[in-house]
Amino acid sequence: MQIVPLDLNDPRMEAFFELPWQIYPEKHAWIPPSREQVRAELSTENLFFRHGQAQAFLALDGERVVGRILASLDHQLKDKRVGHFGYFEAYNRPDVAQALLNAAMDWVSVQGGKDTLHGPVDLHIFNRYRVQTAGFETSPFLGEPRSPEYYPALLESAGLMPVARWNSWDIGEMQLRGMYQYLQGQIEKIRAQRPASYRLQTFRPDALEEELRLSHQIAMEVFSENYGYTVLDFEEFQQAFSGIAGLMQIHPDLFGLFYHEQDVIGLGYAYLDYAAYFQALKGAPVNPLEMLEQQPERLVLHTFGIQPTHRHSELAYDMFYYGLKHGFARGVKSGIGALAKEGRTIYDQFGPPTRSYAVYARQV
Repeated sequence: MQIVPLDLNDPRMEAFFELPWQIYPEKHAWIPPSREQVRAELSTENLFFRHGQAQAFLALDGERVVGRILASLDHQLKDKRVGHFGYFEAYNRPDVAQALLNAAMDWVSVQGGKDTLHGPVDLHIFNRYRVQTAGFETSPFLGEPRSPEYYPALLESAGLMPVARWNSWDIGEMQLRGMYQYLQGQIEKIRAQRPASYRLQTFRPDALEEELRLSHQIAMEVFSENYGYTVLDFEEFQQAFSGIAGLMQIHPDLFGLFYHEQDVIGLGYAYLDYAAYFQALKGAPVNPLEMLEQQPERLVLHTFGIQPTHRHSELAYDMFYYGLKHGFARGVKSGIGALAKEGRTIYDQFGPPTRSYAVYARQV
């Protein structure tokens, strides 16, 4: 078995891109990423490479590809000690995982002087990151990190340990309606106690760029203490959120900005779960007309962030309320409380999480 470094324009990158389709189908529940999107991410089209570097590696057993990894350096990452590994895929072979992770560790150490390797992080956290650690029997939701159940053991066999954890909750229809009824009963009371200067404004599809600019401005502020935070300028933010922007145009009432007087102080969004449609695509490009014909029955409650000084306003209740209201109007029958950082969360009322994820780390 050998580890082969590849330039991102090497023709052998085709084998790098195609490996997940050899590992996952029929064995592991996943939503194939867009082949076109992944190729664009690892090309000069990606604005990440204005402030970052990356090195791809393939693991070969004879002529057979048995693993892949991408080591990367983000010179705008808040934590200057850390280099990343991402795009990690491998068969259930500890020797392959060890060799790939050693190659990534050596590269971030030599090229960037880093003393710690974190991942999986596909370049930065505004792209894909995390590995699944529990809930493999569940059906994947759009935007969920999915991986074979043996990946945590592979990473640990190579000396990595979890450094940050997240959880998700499967929420049944009765639980979801119970939450909605509770919010319905509380929302007027909350609003009456809240100064009139606070408000939620759902997205305006006819002013998408302006809404994205406002979202970029507040996201860079309210998520600055999150794990793996890195600074993106507006152009890179717009590129990274191109998929979400498409959903904003289809369902603008599920995306909102929080205001105090005229200032944006937070954002939040939910989305209908088009997982079945994307699974059926098998990595092919999205057809917007076909997508609009789908009728998802699951709502993903995904992202909420408010400036610390305004969290007493309980504006997140408004976003949950409107998300559930519009979800039920579209026939939603279940939900996902998605990707909450380990610790106290609004989803605790639904019992233990049904899915878990982690980022792993190893020091030199």
